[in-house]
Amino acid sequence: MSRKRGIAWITALTVGTPTAAIAQPSAADPYQVRLPTREKQQVPFHKKEVNLEDLFAKTEIPYAYPNPVDLEGLKVGGLLPKTTTTLGANLFVVVDNTKYATMAELYRANRIKGKSNFVTVDALMHSFLSIRNGLLANSIEEHVAPELLALLVAMMKTTAADYKQADDAEVREDLEKNLAFLSVGVRLLDPTLPIPALANTTALATKELQNIRSNQTKRSAIFNEGEDFSTYSPCGWYDKSTKLQNFFRAKQWLSRISFPLSEDSKPDHSGDSFRRSALLFRALDKSVVGSQSGMQVWQRVNQALSLLGTPATTEVKTLIPSDYKEVFKSTNGDLKMSLQGLAEPFYRTKLLLSVRRQRPLQISATSIFDLENSHTERATQASFHLFPMIESPETPWLRQRGHQFAKEGSDIPAPPLALLDLHAHGLPQATNVLAESVWKLDPTLVTTAPLLVQALKKQTGSDIVWQILASYFKMPTETTIQPVLKTNGWMTRKLESGFAAWLDSQLACAPEQVNSNDSISEHNPIPAHDSAPTTGPQLSVNANAAANPVPAVNSRPTLHYVEPCPEVFRSMRNEIQRLSTQLTSLGYPQPKYDKRIQDLELLLERLESIAKREVNGLAPVGPDLALLANIDVALDKFSLPTSSTLFLDTGVTNEDAPRGSITSGATIGLGHPGMLYIIFQTGRSFNVYRGAMYTYYELSGGPIKPEHWERKMEYGFLIPPTWTEQFEILQDQTTTGGN
Repeated sequence: MSRKRGIAWITALTVGTPTAAIAQPSAADPYQVRLPTREKQQVPFHKKEVNLEDLFAKTEIPYAYPNPVDLEGLKVGGLLPKTTTTLGANLFVVVDNTKYATMAELYRANRIKGKSNFVTVDALMHSFLSIRNGLLANSIEEHVAPELLALLVAMMKTTAADYKQADDAEVREDLEKNLAFLSVGVRLLDPTLPIPALANTTALATKELQNIRSNQTKRSAIFNEGEDFSTYSPCGWYDKSTKLQNFFRAKQWLSRISFPLSEDSKPDHSGDSFRRSALLFRALDKSVVGSQSGMQVWQRVNQALSLLGTPATTEVKTLIPSDYKEVFKSTNGDLKMSLQGLAEPFYRTKLLLSVRRQRPLQISATSIFDLENSHTERATQASFHLFPMIESPETPWLRQRGHQFAKEGSDIPAPPLALLDLHAHGLPQATNVLAESVWKLDPTLVTTAPLLVQALKKQTGSDIVWQILASYFKMPTETTIQPVLKTNGWMTRKLESGFAAWLDSQLACAPEQVNSNDSISEHNPIPAHDSAPTTGPQLSVNANAAANPVPAVNSRPTLHYVEPCPEVFRSMRNEIQRLSTQLTSLGYPQPKYDKRIQDLELLLERLESIAKREVNGLAPVGPDLALLANIDVALDKFSLPTSSTLFLDTGVTNEDAPRGSITSGATIGLGHPGMLYIIFQTGRSFNVYRGAMYTYYELSGGPIKPEHWERKMEYGFLIPPTWTEQFEILQDQTTTGGN
């Protein structure tokens, strides 16, 4: 029962009860006075007001607390003295803003200088996401976009033919708007194609295209409803080519626009929404694309779109063409969807009721996104979409927070976007970090942060990155895992890696070109000429030495380590196999990526095996050790520059601001790979290992051009999030990655 309904129920019980009507003492107990039952119900029901301390309640986590290592007076190549002290205290440190553009370059520097490698999840996650998004991008350009364009053109022809045959003026008006809707989709995919000169179609489509290009919130010319057209602006890997940009805008248009299943036509001449949806489905069902029916092509394109992400959730019953197909194939003859029948109110109403009563055979991501049984008024509402809306559930929330992101010097503190998203995903470590800084958080988060939690709970399927990282954030319990990997600092650092991976899934995209013809195999993990690492100094401190030991130096390092996350490596391998298989089954093979996919699968399988050995207390040996020593050779096939940005804002503009000025927005971005220095204990000595990590930034303003982003990194204008200052260090690039 809701609070409001509960108060109303209590009030109803107390109506008419005299305030002074107190019961007389009973004979059994003359000194006990009892209030009437109804009088007790007058006590108001007060709900405790939630504050930030309640929202971000701290959870006890069984961290490890290993002893620090005294590095005073010791020079560690690539670190300043102050940073070396931090390394000894925390047992790890990450140096941001390195001079290396790719993670492979960073590991190559390790090999050349004879340093021990720590192969991180970050390095493989970036390679995996680059290949995965490259596969999707190439499939869109070569297969999905051309098929979608052919389908829309076929539907336009059918709609134009219906327009010429229809006698009813209202039906013709609905067909005219449908034709404009399809024309916008066609022009977004291919701006060179003409708009049919039929009635008012050209004017409507032209005006709508102008709205889409404005990137602002405007009233749709075709639907007479407000629409945030900033969501149509290509971003991330969709901005890599003109074809991908065109496809993104068309995808947004064809999936975001809804046709509510309303009872009556609107008085604003925007048309009969339900009849328009029925006519649109009729055009799809009657259309022919080559030798295939329109529905066959739609089903294939729809399956391809489902590979791009998870369907967005809605509070109403959402139907797509496959649901309409189930309704119309089972209806009686008098409900046959003819132009004449749709013109008659009785048949139209009967058909509408039949559709609204229809429940798909199974509730899935491609049928009904969400039905809230607790809201009966919403449960009776429904809308039709030509394609389901594919969107990461955190994206709308992050865009809204970006629109309100505090500028430097503002009285309102900037919200830690990454931490808030990770908190919403249920990670207690993120909640703990927020709890420690409640005093400097924006108080309005009490109302806004739960909205993201609710959005994630309604999600019908988990984002692929969060699926893969499901085991990544769990506190390791194995005694064989290095103690530093169980500390509060390292678990906090993993939060940054996790959100950076999600951001990278929006940005990374491997091109068709292959960097190398070398392949990885079980017997030949690396090219022969790279099989032996170059000699160089390596820190080794005796664990039982005196209070101020003199570190011993190994002349030739032989120790390397993999981040002990075998489940994560396995999940990445399974996902790239699944995606490749699904694309092939849809008739979208990607032979240009086959070799790199095979290499990546084998590399992930090898790292999974090595990580399993480490979890069981066994160090890598033989070919595995050689692979880790030369990991840069393997990563070269997939590793791309990590530096990229994503601009967050809505289409709402400040009317008082000068035209064209940027008055809001936030930029979240990835910099050059960070250099991780971490101390592991091996036997009786301690050794420093180095590895590649994501670096992540949040700042107000944007969008930022790539060359300006590089300049910010070059001159040290990018500052890591404040919650990472315990372990994340900025220092002069000339020292980073030194000897």
